[in-house]
Amino acid sequence: MFSANLGFLFTDRALPEAIRAAKRHGFGAVECHFPYDTPAREVRAALDETGLEMLGINTVPGDTASGDFGLAAVPGREREAQAAIEHALDYAAEIGARNVHVMAGRSTDFDAAEALFRGTLRAACDLAAPRGIGLLIEPINRRDVASYHLSHIEQAAATVAAVGSDTLKIMFDCYHLQIMQGDLIRRFETHREMIGHVQIAGVPDRGEPDGGELHYPNLIAAIRDLAGTRRLVRNTGRARDGPRMALDGWTHSRKSGQGGRHERDTGDRELYRDRHGGAERDGRAGRREPRCDARHARGRAGAGARRGLQGASCVRRGGDGAFAEARRDRQLRRGL
Repeated sequence: MFSANLGFLFTDRALPEAIRAAKRHGFGAVECHFPYDTPAREVRAALDETGLEMLGINTVPGDTASGDFGLAAVPGREREAQAAIEHALDYAAEIGARNVHVMAGRSTDFDAAEALFRGTLRAACDLAAPRGIGLLIEPINRRDVASYHLSHIEQAAATVAAVGSDTLKIMFDCYHLQIMQGDLIRRFETHREMIGHVQIAGVPDRGEPDGGELHYPNLIAAIRDLAGTRRLVRNTGRARDGPRMALDGWTHSRKSGQGGRHERDTGDRELYRDRHGGAERDGRAGRREPRCDARHARGRAGAGARRGLQGASCVRRGGDGAFAEARRDRQLRRGL
C-alpha cells in the first residue's frame, strides 16, 4: 500500500482536493508537512470521505525567510517551540493524524541545544501520549540544511533514549542518512527498535527511487526483513518531471519487471506509459494500478498501535511510497 506525501504530491490544488486525488490514484494513506492554512474540519471531512488516514504532520518551522528550520532545539525560542508543538498536537487530534514530526532547528552550541531539545521533547511526550499521538524526530543532512541540529542516526538514538518515552521514535530518511553516513542496512538494524518511520528517495537528486546511488529493491527488502511485521517504507523523492507527475507505480513495476510510470495531464487523466512496449492506456479506461494492500480502511488505531513502528501507509500493514514536488520555498522542501 502506498502513502501520498501531500507536502510534495498534488500541490497544484487545495489540501482536501489533494487528499481526494491521492485516493483516486490508488494511495492507501496520506501525510503532509504544514496543513495549518486549511481548516482542520475540511481536512477531516476529506479523510472521512475517502477513508484515508493522515499518518503525520510537522510542527511549523518558524520564520523560514530568516533561516528558521524548526524551533525545538533553538535556545531563546522555547515559547515559540512549545506553542508550535501544542498547535500541531491540537490539529493532529482534530484530523486524527498518527504522528507529529517535531522539527529541531539549527544549532551552533550543540550541548545547550541538545539539553533544550531533550527537555522540549519530554514535555511534548507528556502532551502527546494521552492523545495517542506519536512524535518523530528526523536526522536531516547538513548539505541541504546547514547547521541542522540533528543529522546522525546515533545522535537521534541518544536523544530518544534520554527522553525515555515510547511516544518518541526516529524518522529514518534514507536520503538524508545516505548523504551523511551511508551503511543504511546496518544502521537500520542497529536502531530498528527506535525507528517509527522510513522515507526513501533517489540520492543525490532526491528524485524517484529508481535512480541514483541507492539500490532500493535490495534496501527495502532488507528493511522489511529486519522490521518483521512492522513495515514502514514511504517515498519522499520529487518527481523529476515536476509536480504533476509521479512515479507512483515504482514498486509495482520493479516487482513485475515492467518499468513504467503514471502521468497526469490537465484533464486529470492518467496514462500508463509502458517503457517496454510504448503502450498508453487512458486513466479512466482500464489503467494498470500500482499494487495496493486491500486492507487500507482507515480505522483509528489505539495509543499502543500508534506508538508502534509505523509506515507511511499503515501500522503493521506494510507500505511502499509517495513522492513529488514541494509547496514551500526550495530550501524548506529539500530539507524535509
